[in-house]
Formats: sequence, structure tokens, C-alpha cells
Amino acid sequence: YHTVDDRHYRVVGVFVTPSSRDTRVEDIEGGKCDAAGPVRIDTAAPETGVVYTYSVKWRASNKSWATRWDNYLNILDPKIHWFNLIVAIIVVVVLSSMVALILTHTLRKDIARYNSDDAEDLQEDLGWKLVHGDVFREPHHKQLLSVLVGSGSQLFCMTLSTIVFALLGFLSPSNRGSLGTAMVVLQMIFGFSAGYNSARLYHTLRGKNLKLNVAATCFFVPGIVLCMLTLLEIFLIAKGSSSAVPFKAFLGVIGLWFLVSVPLTLLGAYFGYRKRPFEHPTRTNQIPRQIPDGPWYFRPVPSAMMGGVLAF
Repeated sequence: YHTVDDRHYRVVGVFVTPSSRDTRVEDIEGGKCDAAGPVRIDTAAPETGVVYTYSVKWRASNKSWATRWDNYLNILDPKIHWFNLIVAIIVVVVLSSMVALILTHTLRKDIARYNSDDAEDLQEDLGWKLVHGDVFREPHHKQLLSVLVGSGSQLFCMTLSTIVFALLGFLSPSNRGSLGTAMVVLQMIFGFSAGYNSARLYHTLRGKNLKLNVAATCFFVPGIVLCMLTLLEIFLIAKGSSSAVPFKAFLGVIGLWFLVSVPLTLLGAYFGYRKRPFEHPTRTNQIPRQIPDGPWYFRPVPSAMMGGVLAF
């Protein structure tokens, strides 16, 4: 403890030393637990009483109240996982090299054909230039794409802002729960980003049902997350877990969603739809180009599995 004056003291550190005491409930006299030895629990008995006790020893310290967190926040010898860092760097280098090699090989072949003497007899568009008229073609599920892009921008802004605030020291570990609270509040505030990006992209894709787009942006992804959290909360409450969120805090999060996130999403959608749509750098062909069937490993599921396994 740190002495403030003759009558006031402040706790500036805690040292906990656990120990086992072989003591039964009926052996306790005067509230003391002095019998030392390993704890023996009779597993055959239907009920076994376990004694919990503690003692406190106060010791004066020269540490001030302002520096009480230095032992926990200042890590002089951090355990850096060099092996994991090296593996991650190697994976990034290998993947980048593969992509660069493929692009270089493809572009070099096409450029060589363009620069050849008989290039005038060839078609106007060859190789990778064949897809320039179909890159910005409207997708089949423009509504779902717009909603997911808007929710993704909201999540990205929340994550980036949380990291920046943590680096600047606004979210200190000494304030327990500040990180989680900041994430929830920032997620609600950046509902404006979700509505803005979703509505503008939907407007660019020439969508007609703006009301459905705004409603889906407000409730689709947050509704899925809320259903998952509610299900987990039910299991935690049923098991009597101490990690269960209090019911008032849970209602507070729902209130923030409806009173902060939803209005900001509506406001962002209003400005996003009034904004000028994105301009494509190339003109989209009226007739879609027929895509030939590629190898089986170029299909979505195998390619996603191969790329994911390599990075993993």
C-alpha cells in the first residue's frame, strides 16, 4: 500500500500466493484454517464440503498511485514469436511471387503478340484485354452485394479506428472493458458508412428498390450477429456462467442499435443515393462474353480451398 496521510492508504499492488489446506468444514474452530497438507476429496461421497479461506498481509510500498500500472503495462522482455513471423513473411512472399509470375507471363505473351509484325491482322482485343468489357457488368445479386459491401466498410472503419485509439493510448488496459465498449460504440457510429457505401453502390448498379436496400443494410448483418449472440447468451445463462452479459447491458446494446446505428444508416443512405454514381473506366459490352469452361481447379470451391490452405 501507498500512504496518503495518517488515516488514508491506497492499494498499489497485489501479490497472490495460493496454497492447499486439508481442512474439513467440521474441523474449523474460530474461523482458522491451519492444517497444512494436500487436499483430499472423497469422490465416493455424494457431497464434499471444500473450505475456502484467505489471509491478507499489508506491506508499505514506495510506489506511487500514478505508477501502479507500470509493472503490468511496461513489458521489458516481450516474448516475440519469431518463428510465426518468419513463416507469415515467407507465405506472403511466396503468394506475391506466384501472382507476379502469373501476371508477368500472361502480359509478356500478350504484349509480344501486340508488337509482332502481323499484329494488324489480329483482332482488336486479345488475351487479358478481352475481359475489359465485362469487368463492370452488373451482378445477379446486386442487392446482396451492396449490403455486404456497406457492412464491410462499417466493420473496416470500426476496426481501424479502434486500433488507432488503442495505439494513441485512449484504450488503456487499466480501464477494464474499454476496448470492447469502444468497439461496440464505434460499430454503431459507423452505421453512416454502411448506409452511404451500400446506397451509392446500389445506385451505381442501377438498383430500383432503395427501401429494401436500406432495410437490409440496417438489419441483415447486424441481425445475424445479434441472433448468434442471443443464442450464446442463452447457453451461458442456462449454465450459470459468470461470463454471461447482464440483461440490462444486452438491452443497452440493442437500444444503441435502434437509436444510433439505424438512424445513422438511414442518413448515410440518403447522402449515398444522392451522390453521383461511380464512373467505370471502361465501357461495358451489351452482350455478355461467353466464358469457356476452365479446369476443375479454377472453379470457386477448389480455388478457394487451395488458396485458403496455402495461407493457413
